[in-house]
Amino acid sequence: MLLLNNIEDWKKSFEGNNNTGVEYEIKTGIYILQNIKNIKGLYNYTQNDNIGGTSDIGILYNNDTLENYSITKYKGNLSKCIKNPSGKIYNTYKTPDTEQKNNESYNLAIHYREQFKGKIPNKKWKRISGGKCPGSKHMCEFLSKIASNNWNNLNNDVKLNRLKSLLDINNKLKPNSNGIIYWNEKKQSIKIFKWILNIKLEEYLNTYNDGIYIYHGSRENNILKTQVKYNNGIIEGMSSNLEPCEWKIQKSSNYLSSWNCTIPNLELIFKLTTIDLNIS
Repeated sequence: MLLLNNIEDWKKSFEGNNNTGVEYEIKTGIYILQNIKNIKGLYNYTQNDNIGGTSDIGILYNNDTLENYSITKYKGNLSKCIKNPSGKIYNTYKTPDTEQKNNESYNLAIHYREQFKGKIPNKKWKRISGGKCPGSKHMCEFLSKIASNNWNNLNNDVKLNRLKSLLDINNKLKPNSNGIIYWNEKKQSIKIFKWILNIKLEEYLNTYNDGIYIYHGSRENNILKTQVKYNNGIIEGMSSNLEPCEWKIQKSSNYLSSWNCTIPNLELIFKLTTIDLNIS
């Protein structure tokens, strides 16, 4: 992998990458290259999950020490979207029941748009946010209950291994990355934390569902929150690059492929240590 030690090459390494969060990864790398003097350069891991787990950036110091970090935008708390698992990790797959529920949900979604956004497909059909689409809600609540029950029916060894995967922790109970870097858009600066696991995972092996979410742990003490969702919306074919009259709308079948698993509060899981790159 190419070591990047100037801003131009760092920016070029993201060409063609439109993934969520790329903007903040670029800004973080630029900030480090502009302000940190004791490094040889950076590695861009954004499109390579085989290095450093969920790490987005590698920092190579002058003494040849390499540290890998995840990058996320600071939103006022120490949260992190840690993984985008499929339903498979919850032992959940397509069945005749899920397909039937998907049909019902699609029809609900179409009917809602025809009733409130215009009988003929138009740009307002795309602008359904905040969980207001009854079709998507119908399907995702159905799936979250199934997935949570399926998880709880796994044996504890399997649950433990899958929990490690969700948290990006190896078999020695160490995170695969050294820590996390938060990009602060308001201050145009970064804050860096190293982390070590600070809980017993065995206490969080069970789940419960609430709405479209699956929670790991108890209602009083949970560490992970997985949002069940369609990968590209319940209705596909509404391309922003085409006029609505050119759309070829169809029912989505991508309801198990990319859910959002979030750590609402890193301090509930890890011991965090603030670091200064200049003295690492």
